[in-house]
Amino acid sequence: MATTELKHVGVGNILQWEATNLSRVSVPCGENVKAGQLVPYALVNQSFPALKDAENGKTVIQPLNCVIDGDFVLDDNGNKHPNSQALAAAWLSLGVSLINGTVATENEQGGGA
Repeated sequence: MATTELKHVGVGNILQWEATNLSRVSVPCGENVKAGQLVPYALVNQSFPALKDAENGKTVIQPLNCVIDGDFVLDDNGNKHPNSQALAAAWLSLGVSLINGTVATENEQGGGA
């Protein structure tokens, strides 16, 4: 079975809409973080997708009032996040909505037989 590998993910892929780019935040991250991978934002105790690849140990996130395409939210290994819809509930109070994305099945969540 062939898999689709994303060659390059950019801001336009991840962010579908934002109220203002002035609320984007530069945050520290690992040197190997790629656009789309989740990085922690301590101020609100949540993780958000990096909008660009890490540069000098930093990346940029948009933690407020935006729409994120869940198809471009990646896990730590650079694969499509297995349950990006679960992130949406945590982001809702910050005005962050998610379109597309994935939902873990009952077995993946540990509730199945």
